[in-house]
Amino acid sequence: MQNDYNGGRWQPSPAAPYSYDYYAQREAESALLRRHANGVGLCIIVYFALQYVFTLFLMVSSGLTLYQNNVAFFHAVNAVYFSLLSLFVPFLVFSLRRGSPSYIEVLPLSAPKNKRIAVLVLLGAFGVCMVSNYVAGFISELIQSAGLVETDTTPRLSADALSFALNVLSTAAMPALTEEFVFRGVIMQPLRRYGEHFAVFSSAFLFALAHGTVTGFAFAFLVGLALGYTAVFTGSLWPGVIVHFLNNFYAVVVTDLDSIAPHAANLLSSIVVYGGLFFGVGSIVFLIMSRSIHFQKSRLKDLMKGKRFKSFFLSVPMLISIAMFVVTIFVLNLK
Repeated sequence: MQNDYNGGRWQPSPAAPYSYDYYAQREAESALLRRHANGVGLCIIVYFALQYVFTLFLMVSSGLTLYQNNVAFFHAVNAVYFSLLSLFVPFLVFSLRRGSPSYIEVLPLSAPKNKRIAVLVLLGAFGVCMVSNYVAGFISELIQSAGLVETDTTPRLSADALSFALNVLSTAAMPALTEEFVFRGVIMQPLRRYGEHFAVFSSAFLFALAHGTVTGFAFAFLVGLALGYTAVFTGSLWPGVIVHFLNNFYAVVVTDLDSIAPHAANLLSSIVVYGGLFFGVGSIVFLIMSRSIHFQKSRLKDLMKGKRFKSFFLSVPMLISIAMFVVTIFVLNLK
């Protein structure tokens, strides 16, 4: 069974006899899903490899001390190398590779058509981000009560105006752009044809693993679900980019402010958190009650029932990449 790619949508070829068509298309879709998983897994492996190579380079070139102690250099490297070159470039190359349909054609890179819905969904997603902070704090307390210590993922303090600008660039701006393109774009969009929930869950799971700690996983998984549904409901990646940026920018500002004016930092944190929760819950309730959001129906959801997760997550490159994430979380970053 062949499949055609027309106008940014996958379409099955003309039907064969029913019994043959069902099994043939099922196998064709499984192969297509495995091919996507192989590409995603290889990109993640390249992402890890580039990080290890650069870390080794810093060690042999005596640049590790500069990276650890110079705040401006630390943020510049994170923005350019770890976000742009290590993550964005491999997935960009994958999305443009020859021999397969262009993934770029299925990415919702235009502005949302319904601006009102986009604003409400954005507020709802930001509210979920605030809830996720509480969940992450609870998980962190459980880990500490077990006598374990995680790697500190709190944004570094900015030493001056230049460091603050680079901090925002490396912690908020670049991750918002690159991670939304990768996780809600290249990874998630081709999966939507197998069901919206499957696509959002799968991309959120990989997004959470990429955050490198148990606490980061708990936080990022919920945020990943919110950002995934934001892309689904708005039909655009840009609202998710905005939410992602605002959440990370808030963390940078509160961390820096806490070092010089703890009371002001607490006040700002309370305003943002409770305001985000209030408007977020209100927006979600309104969207549900007004039936302003809906899911795209997928004929392939029933066809691939029981085989979607197996085909996507059990490919060899994907298993290797997940194993690398798990080692990073439980071996390297948890003691």
